Amino acid sequence: MTDDYTNLEQFTTDPTQIAGIEKENLGPAGTYQTIPEWKRYEVTGSESIRRFRGAAKVTKRDDGQEPDTRLWQLDFRVDFNGTPENPKAAASKNYVALAKAFKVAYGRDSKHAGELADYVTRYPLTLRARRLDGRGEYGPSLFVVDIKAADQS
Repeated sequence: MTDDYTNLEQFTTDPTQIAGIEKENLGPAGTYQTIPEWKRYEVTGSESIRRFRGAAKVTKRDDGQEPDTRLWQLDFRVDFNGTPENPKAAASKNYVALAKAFKVAYGRDSKHAGELADYVTRYPLTLRARRLDGRGEYGPSLFVVDIKAADQS
């Protein structure tokens, strides 16, 4: 099968339009319920950081509008070593929040990071996300600021 690119040359690309589409395709700031199964990825250059990505639905919007039924793609990172030299880093904060969510869900502390990673990928979580407009080389994104057990308010 061949593709004739000549008929696509009639459409010009507009960076402003592309940026607008990117921004409009972000979910709203608010509370999300994850929908398992999520994927887990290694982060290049780090043994302890993992990136999690998957579908979630909005359960409460920060702007007061009613949530719709769309599914949104979210992702976040967790540093399972806690990065003691930078405890305020988002990946370290996510580690602490995830450990607390696991304890609420199971009534005990996790035995190792593998249990926490399995919890993220297989079971629903409640995530709080903020919208970031982006600046410089970074585009707009949803930024996970809190992780809780699904039944935790």
